[in-house]
Amino acid sequence: SSNAIVSDTPSTENDMTATWIFYAGLGIDAIVLLMMVFNILVMTTVGGIDGSSAVSGLSGLGRVALWLMPLLLLALMAAAHRLKARGSVGMACLLLWLPALPFFAGIVLWGGLAVVFVLFGK
Repeated sequence: SSNAIVSDTPSTENDMTATWIFYAGLGIDAIVLLMMVFNILVMTTVGGIDGSSAVSGLSGLGRVALWLMPLLLLALMAAAHRLKARGSVGMACLLLWLPALPFFAGIVLWGGLAVVFVLFGK
């Protein structure tokens, strides 16, 4: 019998990479979630020139749909966390990176163009 120590830490390099990818996707999704909530709060509280908010023209269903997007993202993040806890890290990463990938690609494109313009701009 072996005296192996059981721990919560990943045992192989692949597990560590998958865990890093999971937490990177979770972090990007959390940033997107915070941006969504902040924008909704600004839209509902800040008035325009005439004193009305940006959502005053929305119907009741439109106001509900406005909060549906962050709630769906939060549910997706919770489902991914549950999948990871059950041992399906690959599926959890896929679930997290579906909304995170376009945001990450935009950041990379924006940052890459900024570097190109700084280096090669006249």
